[in-house]
Amino acid sequence: MHEYGIKPSELVGRKRGRSLAPVRYLHLESGQTWTGRGRRPQWFAGNDSRAFLVTRRELL
Repeated sequence: MHEYGIKPSELVGRKRGRSLAPVRYLHLESGQTWTGRGRRPQWFAGNDSRAFLVTRRELL
């Protein structure tokens, strides 16, 4: 590798797995967020999901 000027990072493919997902839900009281992936948070249970949807304005 040294002889040809190849870096180890050039031999490795891209990382596998999920890409970072944007935040879709926000709990205003605690500031906790959820992307919609994985288990639902406890603060989400028993509530209407539309109440926690994030708008672009809230992210700025």
